[in-house]
Amino acid sequence: MQGRFLLFSFIVFLLILFLGSVAFVTLMGRILFDNTGRQLTQHIEVERLRLEASVNSEIAVALKIAGSPLIQRYFASPDDPALEIMAFEELDAYRRAFAAQSVFWVNDIDKILYYNSYGSYKVDPEAPDNYWYPMTLYETEVYNFNINFNPDLNVINLWINIPVFDNNKTPIGIVGTGINLSDFISTTYRNRSLESNLYFFNTSGEITGSNDINLVANKVAISEELGQTGTEIAERARKINSDEIDYFRTQTGEAAALGSIPSLGWHVTAVQPIHIGNTLKTGMTVLFGIMMLVILSIFAAFNAFVSELLEPLNHLAKKMSQITIDWNISPNKVYQKDEIKTLSEFLEVAITMMNEKLQAEREAHESGLAMARAEAAREAIVSSIEYASKIQKNLLPPDAAFRESFSDYCVLWKPRDIVGGDIYWIKKFDRGTILCVCDCTGHGTPGAMLTMLVVSIFEAIVTAGNCSNTAQIVWGLEKRLVASLNVKAADGEKRGLTINDGCDLAVLFIAQDGNVTVSSSHTRIFICDGKNVKQLKGQNIHIGDGKLKHRDEIETVHIPANPDNKFYIASDGLYDQPGGPSCVPFGYGEFKEIILENHNEDLSVTAGKAWEAFERYRGTEPRVDDVELIAFKP
Repeated sequence: MQGRFLLFSFIVFLLILFLGSVAFVTLMGRILFDNTGRQLTQHIEVERLRLEASVNSEIAVALKIAGSPLIQRYFASPDDPALEIMAFEELDAYRRAFAAQSVFWVNDIDKILYYNSYGSYKVDPEAPDNYWYPMTLYETEVYNFNINFNPDLNVINLWINIPVFDNNKTPIGIVGTGINLSDFISTTYRNRSLESNLYFFNTSGEITGSNDINLVANKVAISEELGQTGTEIAERARKINSDEIDYFRTQTGEAAALGSIPSLGWHVTAVQPIHIGNTLKTGMTVLFGIMMLVILSIFAAFNAFVSELLEPLNHLAKKMSQITIDWNISPNKVYQKDEIKTLSEFLEVAITMMNEKLQAEREAHESGLAMARAEAAREAIVSSIEYASKIQKNLLPPDAAFRESFSDYCVLWKPRDIVGGDIYWIKKFDRGTILCVCDCTGHGTPGAMLTMLVVSIFEAIVTAGNCSNTAQIVWGLEKRLVASLNVKAADGEKRGLTINDGCDLAVLFIAQDGNVTVSSSHTRIFICDGKNVKQLKGQNIHIGDGKLKHRDEIETVHIPANPDNKFYIASDGLYDQPGGPSCVPFGYGEFKEIILENHNEDLSVTAGKAWEAFERYRGTEPRVDDVELIAFKP
């Protein structure tokens, strides 16, 4: 029996290890993909804005040239020497305003192409290579672009072509400038921090910008260069909105981001492979390994307890086997059963032959031994949970994070059990500080496991770019919790048992100027200015249950800066604690009086008095929940 139990325990642990590892790798893979996708999106946004800024500034200068009355008169009369001198001087002045300090022009009378005041050649509109000339002069209203590859210089240029019109709106010439795309792309790759490949391509799918110049020179299609991934990107480019940047996982498992450049009629994409090894290069892997070791130690302690518990029974069974020989009891019938059943038959025979005193002494001895074994097992389990408590405390932010962000602060974190379901998280950015105060479903071990998940999600979704958008942070936590806890399957049906786990929380962004932005779910926030105590109740929503459908359902409250303001956020374990003569909840009234009366005291003093009042009110009533109180002054 002991061997079978040990085998069963080993199989259960392997099953937990396998399922836990699969869930962990899957979760970390999702987090890695989301992080990579956001980084690619930011990379594309920066490069798109950089290119658009360069192009738009060049277009603006070129449009001024095309709208110049002097240039228009010169293009209408290119043989006038006086006009030519003045026009060349004005064109040279405009040339210095371009980034490349180059300008070209051609009028439709003599069709001589000038580049930086030097006549290059006479344009033949019928030549195929000069397709840009009739297209710009007769088909373009404002401007157009064309790209060409210079094999002598091994560079790719983006040419901006703008038609010049006379007073009757008749086209009389073309002005423009060029942008060195090769230098632009090279700068992009020198400054990048990701292992991604960046491509620009037009609406026809032809690559117009890449680190490989030959792709542009040979007009290679994005689908031809990237294969199945390129085909998928080209298909998505036909559907994407002009102001949208989207990231997604390709059918080949890569992370890709896609955006458009409306001013050029182009699209830009970045593609980066995702390796399974990268998902394990995080601190969460260490925490997962420690948690598995804790579970293994619990299994080992329990098996040791069972082994010692069965040892007296095995010894007694052997003794009874000798009695069967002396009393002529058939041993075959006995040995076919396990230790418990064998001992049961032996005891049934022994009871009829032993006196009551011996039986009572033996039972008392065995009872005391079993109780000792049980106590030893309990102590081993408690020791393991206490070690888990150390892990949870290490997840809490250090005091230095509060000192760097607030002029005064105080933190009370009182789990009901050894570990708890309350957690808080803080991070400082250049624009201000983000503070999250969270009460996870339940307390004890289940609540503690949820806190680990919530902290890992905060670390993944809160960035310098979105730290001031508290509603977006709450929405990101909702999506990640729903996905991580498998609240709903793809068909919308609940999976297995009903999942009601999640959290109530308050997310605050404290700007450098003292303004505070708040989004809250079932979590009250008290603001005291020394005269009054204002209360934000929070929305009637629960994060993680999958009922939120859109980010706009989450409200944002803005609190103007006030040098007298002090903020207090507590979990419901403070307000819902029964006590007093009528054994009713502690409530909010006395808490508000305490923070108002002690407004001029340090927050540590105010929080201490609130805790003393709480304990005094509770009396002999047991704690019903974890208690956490965060107070700060910006």
